[in-house]
Amino acid sequence: SVLVALTILYSSIMNLLEIAGILTEKVPEEINLNTIKEQITSLEYVESIEDIKIWSINNQEIYAVVHVYTQSPQIKNEIRKILSEHNIIQSTIECSEPNTIIPVFTVKHPQNCRCGHHHHFPRIPTKR
Repeated sequence: SVLVALTILYSSIMNLLEIAGILTEKVPEEINLNTIKEQITSLEYVESIEDIKIWSINNQEIYAVVHVYTQSPQIKNEIRKILSEHNIIQSTIECSEPNTIIPVFTVKHPQNCRCGHHHHFPRIPTKR
């Protein structure tokens, strides 16, 4: 009976670790993030990767969000092909032109604010 109890305990711990990985949306173990980054950055028109997130909700379906700097938005199909080769079934790919900077402005503290730091907000482009 001790052997059965240890087997159940071991299985329970392994299941809890798997569930914790799903809940924290960690990169699935079968995905090599560095390989995917290298394959995407080796594409002709990709200058760099701004951000990449890969996760699984149920350890079977793998999702990705990729933000790349490129001169060619048509590169999305090639990136999707790379992701599908790694069994990523759903992806969102965002493309920005290189050297795109989002300007930020600083707001003075209200007199009653005691947080001790400046407040920064993205500058919203206005129509001219």
